[in-house]
Amino acid sequence: MSKERVITQAPIQTRSDTVHKHERMFPLLVSESLNSLKEYETGVQRARVDVWNTVGRKIDLSYESSSLELTRREFVSELIDARYQIISSIYGINPGERVVIRDDDNEVVNIAKQHVGRLIDRGVFQQFTERFSSCPQCDRVIAPTAAGLCSCPDCSNGLVTVERSGLFMTMSPETKAWILSETNLNNPKARQVLSSALHNMPLIIQVSKQRAYGITLEEFGVDPRFVLDPKITLAFLPSILREMGQGELDTVILGTDSVPNFVPYAAYFDQNTQIKYISIGLIPPYSDTEIAKYEAGFYYPFLALVMTSTNGNLAAEQYNALFREYTRTIRKFDSCLTAFSIIEPQGEVVTSNQLRASLSGIIQLFSQYKTRDGVLALREFVYENLSKQYVEQCKLYNQQPEPVLLEQLNKLFNLVYGFDRTT
Repeated sequence: MSKERVITQAPIQTRSDTVHKHERMFPLLVSESLNSLKEYETGVQRARVDVWNTVGRKIDLSYESSSLELTRREFVSELIDARYQIISSIYGINPGERVVIRDDDNEVVNIAKQHVGRLIDRGVFQQFTERFSSCPQCDRVIAPTAAGLCSCPDCSNGLVTVERSGLFMTMSPETKAWILSETNLNNPKARQVLSSALHNMPLIIQVSKQRAYGITLEEFGVDPRFVLDPKITLAFLPSILREMGQGELDTVILGTDSVPNFVPYAAYFDQNTQIKYISIGLIPPYSDTEIAKYEAGFYYPFLALVMTSTNGNLAAEQYNALFREYTRTIRKFDSCLTAFSIIEPQGEVVTSNQLRASLSGIIQLFSQYKTRDGVLALREFVYENLSKQYVEQCKLYNQQPEPVLLEQLNKLFNLVYGFDRTT
């Protein structure tokens, strides 16, 4: 199995409401679609690598309110398993073939701590005592007093000032300008979000947070109640994959709202790795009910691929228009296959170099991540090249189509539309 260049999604949050909100899994579906198309193009099997974010305030609260008698790690494992059960039962994606990495795995923790130590040695991270706003009711440090908070975001009670030893970093204007100019983002909306995030970034960035669970920093002189901010851990992703033997990070799929929490830090910490970022907007929320209405194949792989070329969120009217396009193209393709099946061949197999060339061009579009162009080109191929030319030629001369060409076309169509006539 090739482990040279990894296509994956940004670290996945393990929220407890994901089972009822399938749209939260969309980056994973996008990376699966792109990996499958790359395999189709190259003929080389690719590793599927999933990195899970297990540290965070919302996960802490979910665990604290749970009645399950599980450890914190076991609780998150249940959430991850539920995710994999969904992608297996609904989308037919085999969880057993995926490499699963968690940010609370011992190997990841060790790699992260090694990077923290190096960044402290380089002066990128600095440990010092700072004044923080703290909520006595929640017994939690909220943010440095410079943030100007007046009340607790969780309980709305007033805050008091405490001093804590934390870990911090700064990012110079020159570094921010470099990140903005050099980051490979797929659409203007994502670049706008990144620009805004860099502009609004505080002068001093806190990289240690008070959490009930996470990577402790006490060995670096940090208050024992603090852990490494999970977004910092996950920004070490290129190095984590490399040092765990999973290959070089090539492409990351992430939601547009995740760009500020991942891209600036990943770019800053590993300036020698050229990563392609595919930012996808929000789609209307959907659950099992919508899947029954629209079909699983519409969401994956079709909509997953379309969203990689969409600048911004998907409105409801666009959603329905795409579904109509999806169903019409499937019907047309199916009718072409039916036409081929009823031909009584009396002559030689009809070969078509033109069709081969057209298919090759479509594959190149997907390879270059011009996925919407690829989808439109495949639709035009079905309506024009296949339906009006190849089918009519075979019918006119009672000749059968080339089996290998049809097999290749059927496989590509299945990878884009989730429709396979052979099953």
